Amino acid sequence: RSAALPESHHHSRRSNSYTMSNRQMNNENDIHEDRHHGRHRQQSIETTSPRRPYAPSSITDIHLNDIIKFSRPGGKISKGVVKYIGSLPGKNDQYLGLELEDEESKHDGIYQGERLFQCKPNKGVFVGFSKVIMAWSGK
Repeated sequence: RSAALPESHHHSRRSNSYTMSNRQMNNENDIHEDRHHGRHRQQSIETTSPRRPYAPSSITDIHLNDIIKFSRPGGKISKGVVKYIGSLPGKNDQYLGLELEDEESKHDGIYQGERLFQCKPNKGVFVGFSKVIMAWSGK
């Protein structure tokens, strides 16, 4: 009988530590929830539903409203929101039409007189896939 008691006791201790770690995990989640939904509640939607970063392997991985980080002539890095995916008149390759976040450009989604997408004035740019560095999924 005394041989069975330690085994039973050992099993009980393992069960308690498992329960304790579950309880600790729940407490950590509760703390995170309180902090997230408490005083930080008025943050932007970007914070409450973050975009998922990804490295696209082809232009077909990219979707409208994704955010794209890309290289520009002279090595400058820019960011923009995808407003158009497709070919440009007179070109065979696929391009992304982006609305720049911070910088200025020369158009608002018109290419050679044809409107391909709509964005704020002087915020539009067309980018080939080879210039894409990183992307974040849209909502």
